[in-house]
Amino acid sequence: MTFAQYLEQKALIPEGKIRYYLRWVSFYNDGESLHDFCHRLGERYTSGLIEQARHAVKLYLYYNDKVKDITENPSSQSPESKQSIERWYSLEKSFRTRMRLKHRSWQTEKTYWIWIQRYRRFLSGKDLKQTTNMDIVNYLSSLAVDGNVAPATQELAFNAILFLYREVLNRSIENLDVAIRSRKTRRLPEVLTRGEVSRLIQNLNGVNKLMAKLIYASGIRLNECLSLRVKDLDFERQILIVRNGKGDKDRKTLLPQDLHHDLQIQLQHARRLWEVDRQSRSTGVEVPYAIQRKYPHAIFDWSWFWLFPSSRYSKNPRTGNYGRFHLYPTTFQRSITQAVKLAQISKKASAHTLRHSFATHLLEAGYDIRTIQKLLGHSRLETTMIYTHVAEISSLGVHSPLSSL
Repeated sequence: MTFAQYLEQKALIPEGKIRYYLRWVSFYNDGESLHDFCHRLGERYTSGLIEQARHAVKLYLYYNDKVKDITENPSSQSPESKQSIERWYSLEKSFRTRMRLKHRSWQTEKTYWIWIQRYRRFLSGKDLKQTTNMDIVNYLSSLAVDGNVAPATQELAFNAILFLYREVLNRSIENLDVAIRSRKTRRLPEVLTRGEVSRLIQNLNGVNKLMAKLIYASGIRLNECLSLRVKDLDFERQILIVRNGKGDKDRKTLLPQDLHHDLQIQLQHARRLWEVDRQSRSTGVEVPYAIQRKYPHAIFDWSWFWLFPSSRYSKNPRTGNYGRFHLYPTTFQRSITQAVKLAQISKKASAHTLRHSFATHLLEAGYDIRTIQKLLGHSRLETTMIYTHVAEISSLGVHSPLSSL
């Protein structure tokens, strides 16, 4: 398969641009670095054309190093040796230990290992010690070219591999700029109107209804909601404290008066479960980091108990201990999906949509963007600014010319 046929088959670029990509590749000298190639072109061409040339050479290098080799030598992939399998088993233990020393969440640990396992399959039996930067480049490029993954997914895979090499293998990786990046697309968040939020909540029941109200009222994430402890509720100051949120950061957000009564009822339900645990002398609840060592009785303390505890015991995937954990997120997500159908909402709504709606509705009410940034827990203002693009149409007060006909 030639490079032109490869471009046409993969439909990586518009068909009319293939001839231009072949022309850029003809200017490229084998072995030349991408930086030197673009610098050489910079003397004659505009930045837009240079960027096209850069993309063309990236595709060519991936085709040359990986695709062409597999096409011409289909039997080149070797089975993984027993020694390599044992090394990966030992590596997993080191990886998980390092993740926990870094205080990464269980979800991050689980997701990173999934992407590392996919990288292992991509290596096709090649020993990890023999891998080079080009193996990583080809893996990331394959996600964009063959997997057609979103930019955020490719970035997640990159972070997982980066953690593996730097933190576990103590190897530096560089010169990854030749990897083909997924095409970035700008997507606006799905936002419900106030009426749709009201209909959605009305079609929920019990604890799921309270959780939906709390997420929409305070703008917290689903996992942050599930991880709330009794001590995180400050009714007097009407403040909700989010601990160990995304990025391992704490923050304060809203706890509106309208939810106080429902939350007090939920606390009574949680208290009954806590008393059952104390009578049965259970192992208590999980507490973060070294708190259990510093304060051994914290796991039995009422203030550390879950606001939304599960009705049954379950096994901690990290420690293997059985105990009382918070509600499982899938249960709530399914109830939201069902409520969306019952409310006859045509939008693709989820638990996170309530958080998007919280931010957008505050913007439309005239609240400061930086205040909303703090409530949401965003590190960068640019992340919060995306909600301005959703709210700006209604806030401009512009009327369509159709209404004047």
